[in-house]
Amino acid sequence: MSTQTQESIVALKTEGNKLFTAKKFKEALKKYQEVLKTPNVPADVSLTVRKNMAACHLKLKQYKQALEYASQVLELVPMDTKALYRRSQAHEALGDLASAFRDMATASRADPSNKHMASEAGRLMQIVAGDMQEKQTTAGLSKDMVHKVLSGDTIDTKKQALKNCIVLARDEPGAQQLMKSGFVYTDGHDAPQRLLPLIESSDDEIRLHLLYLLSALAENSVNRAIFITQLIHQKAKTHIGNIFLQGSEKLVNASVRVYAKSLESVTSNEEVVAAAGSTITAILEAIIDVIKNRKLSLHARSAAVNAVMTNSKRFGVANRFIELGGVRALLILAALSPSPLQKQRRNENDSATSPAGLRGVISVTLQHIYESTKKKGLPDQQLVADCSNQVKNPATVKHQVFESILRNCHLSWFFKRFVDDPVANLPAANVLITIMAAVVDIGNQIMEQQDIFGHLMEMAKQSDLELQCAAAEAIASAASDKKRARGVMMEGFPVLKGLYSKDLPAPIRVRALCGLCKMASVGSGAKNLRSMSETSMLNLAKKLRPFLLDSTQDQDIRKWASEGMAYLSLDADVKEYIVGDTDVLNAVHQVCLGEACLQLCFGFYANTDMTIQFSMANMLVNLTNSFDKPEMTEEHEQLKKLGKFAGENIPEPHEKDADDFVALRVDTLIKRNFVTALVQLAKSQSDGTREQIARVLLAMAEKQDHRGVIIAQGGARALLELARQNSEKGKIKAAHALAKIAITSDPTIAFPGQRAAELVQPLVQLSRSPLSLSCDALVLTLFYTVSFVLDLTTQWTNIILRERNGLMMFEAAMAMTNLASINDDLRNKLLHEKAVARLEDMMFDEDPLIRRAATEALCNCFLSEKIYDQFAKRDAPSFERLKLWILFSGVEQDDFDLPTCRAASGGLAVLSSSSDVCQRILEEKQGIQVLKELL
Repeated sequence: MSTQTQESIVALKTEGNKLFTAKKFKEALKKYQEVLKTPNVPADVSLTVRKNMAACHLKLKQYKQALEYASQVLELVPMDTKALYRRSQAHEALGDLASAFRDMATASRADPSNKHMASEAGRLMQIVAGDMQEKQTTAGLSKDMVHKVLSGDTIDTKKQALKNCIVLARDEPGAQQLMKSGFVYTDGHDAPQRLLPLIESSDDEIRLHLLYLLSALAENSVNRAIFITQLIHQKAKTHIGNIFLQGSEKLVNASVRVYAKSLESVTSNEEVVAAAGSTITAILEAIIDVIKNRKLSLHARSAAVNAVMTNSKRFGVANRFIELGGVRALLILAALSPSPLQKQRRNENDSATSPAGLRGVISVTLQHIYESTKKKGLPDQQLVADCSNQVKNPATVKHQVFESILRNCHLSWFFKRFVDDPVANLPAANVLITIMAAVVDIGNQIMEQQDIFGHLMEMAKQSDLELQCAAAEAIASAASDKKRARGVMMEGFPVLKGLYSKDLPAPIRVRALCGLCKMASVGSGAKNLRSMSETSMLNLAKKLRPFLLDSTQDQDIRKWASEGMAYLSLDADVKEYIVGDTDVLNAVHQVCLGEACLQLCFGFYANTDMTIQFSMANMLVNLTNSFDKPEMTEEHEQLKKLGKFAGENIPEPHEKDADDFVALRVDTLIKRNFVTALVQLAKSQSDGTREQIARVLLAMAEKQDHRGVIIAQGGARALLELARQNSEKGKIKAAHALAKIAITSDPTIAFPGQRAAELVQPLVQLSRSPLSLSCDALVLTLFYTVSFVLDLTTQWTNIILRERNGLMMFEAAMAMTNLASINDDLRNKLLHEKAVARLEDMMFDEDPLIRRAATEALCNCFLSEKIYDQFAKRDAPSFERLKLWILFSGVEQDDFDLPTCRAASGGLAVLSSSSDVCQRILEEKQGIQVLKELL
């Protein structure tokens, strides 16, 4: 190396040092870089310059570069103290405290005389020790995971960190810690930019996990839901749109889930809806845009419909959805949905999305919107009349959903586009089918306009298979309305019979056959009111058999076969045929499990067909006779005789619907493990299906021997969920089944962990269930036919209601007795849920069994100090009710009951540890006498 070159290197280095001293770090870096670019730089100079460059980067807070230059030095001189010191500083700034301590400790050992390094090593050791302890906490774990998500060195590190964040975000405390750890709120308004690199990632798994995390964070938090909606709407809308266009089912589902969970959080109550109006609008607009976008896959649009369906009954969603044109978008999607035949011609296997399944989900969504916006007190007949009047005067329609459908949507097709050209009628027929599946009354009212039924008949006569399929489905759907089924039967029966008899594709034939089954089922609940003979009913069931048994059949075909069999199962002969045919029963079981597994495999927004779930549940209700019906009483028989005397054709139950036959059918279902099928079907999003499942499980729980099987196969756990989320009647049915299980089973085994505490609220609800009676069509016909002959209406109703409600109250109290015997936590839970107050009221009931059960339950509750204090102190709220306990303890009562006496005297014995209670017993006129009797 020449002398001139050496002098140049020294001069550059010296100038760089001066600039560093003057705190001109960027200028100093340039001089040091010039040194390194000079050829043949001496090794010692190169090392010194690199250490100086590391120092410059530290001053500029460019920690990764500082780490890099210090590491270059240490590769050549592992014990260089300056390089170790500076790399330690860089590690600490980047959050890698363990590496920072390791480098500083090494530097301190290399230069023991340097007290500053020893002090820094000690400081870092304390921080690392504290950090290790903190990492064992939720806060520490969340902080560590967030750091790896945002600054992970590798893709795999980020993926694993995101997975861990998702697990943590599923619990509210964990979600809050993630937010505090800077995942979203750090840097204020710059936060969205920090997440954008992950949303833009080319790795689908990274994007998928990020979307799962966002949906988990949005759940159950209004503030987080609003923030995340703004994040997507303002900064990531294009990226989410690209996800939909790419068509990956997992990514589409995850994207929709973010919208749905955000919508769920911001519609939790009316106050939140009022405050988050703009957020709700933004979410719904985004969902409607997906539904409208014809460039997207059928699956993507179906997932968006599912998001609306699952939230359509929440505060403010239905009305806002209508205002934004959502109903119109749904009906356009239904009109243009592919024919079920198209799928068969492509020879595709079952998937999460099918054309018919899509229309089914749209129908359920419309039904939910209809129920959410229906005005209280508006009868269905009036609603149908209002919709019919819309043809003449749109302003007269009183129901918002169908005002929107009739006026703003494409129902003009029914009046303008049902023309002489059958091919042009296909989109209108698709919409009609969708509406009939939502509210059959409305669909049939529309069908009666301007000979639309005639147009459907013409479609059925065409050679075009898609037209025949649509016509068969529309006519079969019209037959679902029992009030009009006989009228539809007169014109539609020969058409459907012809379509079934021809050599046509299976989707057409099974729809026609299902329609025939619906027509045949009219009046089949009563032997003497059948529209077809017993032989005809069984023949139809046998014709459905091959469609149901062939597992290679399209899901849509098995759905229609299941629906037809469900209608036929109203007839007792068909019920016996179903349970007697092992292959049919196995096929029904497989269909139940198949639908549930489809939903589990494809996630919360899988396009499972709601109608097949309801059909399966309905069939099981018919097989177990678990529909509402009054007990056979003397009053019932008297009404029956009066009806016959009046010349009415009174419905007569089938002999195969007697209790012995029903019990054998239930036994068969239990042996065939149908509890597992019910548990899976209970995960349906349809309240109608869930109510039916609760009915069947209640019927199965009637027999004590079945309750262990129900527990073992997950039925008890499913019932807890059914008691929480269901129709009002479904909640009562599920609670009643839970009570039966809790009476004869150890609650700690049947309901382990916290599930026993979850049982309390359904039991309290059951004990307070309103006196209500909902009878099947057969009984209602009988009741209203003869009510004019003898004014027994009130008397008969009260007797039946009393018996039903009394049994529920009694079994609820018995179950609470079992729960109160376990531990203080459950006893205090009973107090918190106001079960104690309810039990006190039940002690005044006129039924001695209810009084006994309530007294026994309260006696067990007295083991809780909190409940004991409510009775044992003179100023306690229930102290004055001790008089009733004293009276119940006496043996000389008119309606003496020994178990009640024992429970009451046991309760008094527990309470008598209080001097106030002892004094109260002595003050009572009959107190001493009762004590003598007990002795």
